[in-house]
Amino acid sequence: MAIRRVRPSKRIVEAQLSRGDFLKLGGAGLVGATLLGTTGCGVFQQGGGGEQGGGGTTFSLNLTGEIPDLDSATTSDTISFDVLTNVMEGLYRLDINNKPIPAAAEGVEISNGELTYTFTLRDGLKWSNGDPVTSHDYSYAWFRALEPETASTYAYIVYFI
Repeated sequence: MAIRRVRPSKRIVEAQLSRGDFLKLGGAGLVGATLLGTTGCGVFQQGGGGEQGGGGTTFSLNLTGEIPDLDSATTSDTISFDVLTNVMEGLYRLDINNKPIPAAAEGVEISNGELTYTFTLRDGLKWSNGDPVTSHDYSYAWFRALEPETASTYAYIVYFI
């Protein structure tokens, strides 16, 4: 089998760049890519941005769009879930190996028939305004998700509670 190289008969576009122009264009592209890559890092904020790790009280989260809904019963998009996951605490959370571990719950008692789960909340849980978090707050959220007026997309998850 012979391979024959075919050359186009006409050149559609011809552009010539000098070495200097090429370096200028490449440098400008590199600077632009660097600036775009650091927009969410806080580098251009007052006071620098070189702080890394703990010790601060600011949490930055790069979202891909506007937050459509912050109601935990009605939200159904990933952006809202990302925010709610970072500002709300469930009874349990997943550890690094995706195993459930207590979060707001101190522990759980499971009845012999495994039909009744009794959670004990950790001491000192408070809302951002200082009010204590109670078991009523959790049950209110679950039952509100089940109400037809709420029209929760994920009501089926808590339906069996």
